[in-house]
Amino acid sequence: MKTGDAPFFRQIGERIAQSRKERNMTQVELADMLKLKQYVIASYETGRRRVPVSLLPSLAKSLGISIEALMGQTTAQTNGKIKGEKPGPPSRLQQLTNRLSKLSRPKQKMVEDMLEGIFKSRA
Repeated sequence: MKTGDAPFFRQIGERIAQSRKERNMTQVELADMLKLKQYVIASYETGRRRVPVSLLPSLAKSLGISIEALMGQTTAQTNGKIKGEKPGPPSRLQQLTNRLSKLSRPKQKMVEDMLEGIFKSRA
């Protein structure tokens, strides 16, 4: 890593850690969502390792923030907030939905069938 790049990646890492903690998420949980190892997340958060550009969309989605917010960009029109950014941490249901989207299609179908059965029994 070039010397001049270190502060940039350290700041991204700080935003990753802050967003993760605001959502009461552990490094292990985030790593599982991204199919990475916990030590890789720790390396990103400390700035020891560069976050690959290809990881930014799924990382931002897993943290419930925009890529722009992850990169530290804000707009004057929104008084420091990124348009479309959800306020506060994602709910437990949103976290489970994100995890469900990472399952294979047959496993998603199984969960869907279970939920349909529960809803029908409550009607």
